[in-house]
Amino acid sequence: MLPAARIWCREQMLRQHPQWPLLEAFLPPDRRDDLLLLSGVLAAMLQSAMDSSSSEVAAHKLGWWADAMQQLLQQVKSPLAEDTASMQHPALQQLRRDSRSAFFQCIPLVDWLQDLQRTVEPPVLADVAALRAWCWRLARPMDWLDIWLQCPAQLPQHIAWEAAQDEANPAAASVHARRLLLQQINTLPQRNWLYHNLPMTLRARHGLQLDAMPPPHADRHASDAPAHEKPLPPWHCPGALLSDLLAVDAQLSTADAAGQPLPAAQHWQRRMWQADNRVLAQRLQRRTGSGHDQPCSGITPGLAWSYWRIARLSPIVTGRS
Repeated sequence: MLPAARIWCREQMLRQHPQWPLLEAFLPPDRRDDLLLLSGVLAAMLQSAMDSSSSEVAAHKLGWWADAMQQLLQQVKSPLAEDTASMQHPALQQLRRDSRSAFFQCIPLVDWLQDLQRTVEPPVLADVAALRAWCWRLARPMDWLDIWLQCPAQLPQHIAWEAAQDEANPAAASVHARRLLLQQINTLPQRNWLYHNLPMTLRARHGLQLDAMPPPHADRHASDAPAHEKPLPPWHCPGALLSDLLAVDAQLSTADAAGQPLPAAQHWQRRMWQADNRVLAQRLQRRTGSGHDQPCSGITPGLAWSYWRIARLSPIVTGRS
């Protein structure tokens, strides 16, 4: 892989998966570049919708990605097509050089980009079932990538299977949908996507308004609060709300465990993602009684131990059949 593409993709993965260096170390050498390149591009598009400072900025970024991916696929089909400025992007240059762009040719990329566009200014979610379904829709390409890396021929069958599922049914959940939800819970008071789209049932239960939580890095001095009121920390999140959101994550966890059967190699890789989710959920659970402190990040010894144990038995790493 081109050095510039490798550096850019690692930056994107670290933004979405702070534990990426640990996971990358346990991936088979012949698959690291594939997963890094394709996951980095998907992560960049997803982050454009999730964490932009405004809907206008997010719409502009997503529009650029939609045009760039369309031009990439056109150039793959017709190498003599006119080069464009967007093709100077290091990751897109790398995709144009090799066969990994075939992944974007065999997935419903346009449909997913439309989902991301809807996320910029989506309708307020009605209940937790809608939250589960929407997380699943946004995280689908990561599931597709897991399957494509193992057996490209199985991906069309899996996409057809997904299309036949009821999106309101948590059985359509995935390990990546859980990761997306946990990331949003982790940084909830930053006014991220979940902050603006808390299900109406949870808002009513906790009596929350859209601006009920303090903005990021808000400085509340003791003199600004009534004498009987303890000032809230900048990252405060009501513990009861955090517990309710973690209950939604527990439902996704159960659904993921009972999901569609996977090939053996993908099963082991998914166990690594599940260990990542489990550690983050446990760290969030410990904060329910003390308010919302700084977001959880970094690699813990427990997660490193879990990855090592999984990799030690994994045929995808050891090469056993």
